[in-house]
Amino acid sequence: MGELIFFYYVDFLLYQEYSILGDIFIFAGYLFMMAHIVINVRYFVEKLENSQKSLLIGLPVVIILGYSLVVTNMPLEDTGEFYYYLPFVSASSIVLGLATVAFTLSRQTALISAWFVLLIGLVIGTIGDILYNYAATLGIYSVNDFSNVFWISSSSIIIYALYKHQKSI
Repeated sequence: MGELIFFYYVDFLLYQEYSILGDIFIFAGYLFMMAHIVINVRYFVEKLENSQKSLLIGLPVVIILGYSLVVTNMPLEDTGEFYYYLPFVSASSIVLGLATVAFTLSRQTALISAWFVLLIGLVIGTIGDILYNYAATLGIYSVNDFSNVFWISSSSIIIYALYKHQKSI
């Protein structure tokens, strides 16, 4: 929903700046994905193994620290932009960490291929999120930015993963 609002602002209203309304819906989408994955993980196990816990914590921490180090080493006119986009990178990386753990749990089930496709879609989406937030923080984002390719690809792959999940049940 957030992406539709964003593209409505850009394509129809010709508004080049981000839409706070679109950002609210995009962030809500991350929260929805987190809740969905946590519900699915709880269906498979009650308690995570230590390796899964370290993956759940380590993957987002590495992504967030890497993004933060790259952006803060760039000359920024306004550091407020960095802090505005950091929650989006954090949420995207947490979703990726949760999906990675969920994939490790589904290895012995009929849902492994659906979770693998979902994981690929989320990896591509996280790359797109990081590229977009990096470009937006530096003020160099445009509608023709390469991050849009990642977002569209990610959405298509995630939809296919949901179809595959439904079909395997």
